[in-house]
Amino acid sequence: MLLEDLRPNIRVLINNAGYEREGALRDMDPVDIRAMIDFNTTAMTLVNRVCLPYMGRGSFAVITGSVSSFAPIPWQAVYSASKAYTRFLARALHEEERARGVNVMLFSPGNMDTEMNVRGAASGKLARLPYLDLRRETAKALAKAERGCANYTPLMFYKLYHVFAKLVPTTLAVRVTSLRSGGAVSRG
Repeated sequence: MLLEDLRPNIRVLINNAGYEREGALRDMDPVDIRAMIDFNTTAMTLVNRVCLPYMGRGSFAVITGSVSSFAPIPWQAVYSASKAYTRFLARALHEEERARGVNVMLFSPGNMDTEMNVRGAASGKLARLPYLDLRRETAKALAKAERGCANYTPLMFYKLYHVFAKLVPTTLAVRVTSLRSGGAVSRG
């Protein structure tokens, strides 16, 4: 393997994986389901596995999760579940690597103008959520990771949502987080 031969000193790792498709699970293309799981969980995990041995004291990794991981989200079930996996893995890695002086930080943004989440393309509840400034939040996330923070969720709105998801029973949270209003609606 290339890294074994080169033995690099990796100082910064940005693990910014994300692939999302909306829809009721029963209607989703199995290829999209598998891609979300493979990309958001397996690939992200293996990138960390490959890089962490080459990181030392003072190094840091930023793993991009999502506010979608705070509570189950109907019509985004696979994505939110995959990002919940990301959240748990990042928190565990933070603890595992702490003694070596390597910080692993979970970055849990909400809506950002990216190729995956273009402003104006979202509809329903998702379109009404606040958007974050990509450059500003990237700079903040890097600074916080370098200082040793374990997690960063930008914007008070999303921080309050995280608290809400922790305090409210899941049965209520899942109704609030539903991307659709008024129960199941078929996509046409």
